[in-house]
Amino acid sequence: KKHYEVLSRFQAEDDPLIYPQQFIPVALKYGFIAEIDQWVINKALQSIKKADNPVMLFVKLSHQTLTDPSFPSWLAEQLKASGVSGDKLAFEVRESELVTYASQMKPIIKSIKATHCLIVVEKFGSGLNSFSILKHFPADMLKVDSSFMQDLGNNPENEAKVKDIVDKAHNQGKQVICEFIEDATTMSIMWKMSVNFVQGNFIAEPRDQMAHVE
Repeated sequence: KKHYEVLSRFQAEDDPLIYPQQFIPVALKYGFIAEIDQWVINKALQSIKKADNPVMLFVKLSHQTLTDPSFPSWLAEQLKASGVSGDKLAFEVRESELVTYASQMKPIIKSIKATHCLIVVEKFGSGLNSFSILKHFPADMLKVDSSFMQDLGNNPENEAKVKDIVDKAHNQGKQVICEFIEDATTMSIMWKMSVNFVQGNFIAEPRDQMAHVE
């Protein structure tokens, strides 16, 4: 099974791409970020159905969606209508938002897990006691905070921090994703740490199609 992260771009009438850092603040301001999340999920489900080989897609979700009590039933309906099994979708939620909206998100994430979709905690390790969060949320994967990944080969402190996260996560039966893999040195460190998944331009640059990557 191939794994891909879904990146959203809008196309303006005069053809240039509009990136998330441009359209998400507008969506948040005017209250339609949840509609964007749903649009992305439906596009992801279509892409999974069209894929030549088995794939899993990773989709970032806003806290607005993850605090909406109606979302799990909507998701279950979309999965049923598309004929796609939930285990082909992984939803990413920021660690900081899990902390801020813990009470609202807890029952919703539990209901999402009932559809067999996976939960990924991204920007993991950014808090003071990140692993305490996992006592309350059924996370399947942890994506290490990218701030620890910069120039990893020349930063023993960050390397030790990442290794500590990986070791603790594996001891708890969680898989680990490390992003921003930009060079062979960082990649070799990932191998030594037995990181489960790596992501970055050294692996493959973003594309508009799901390309086969060796």
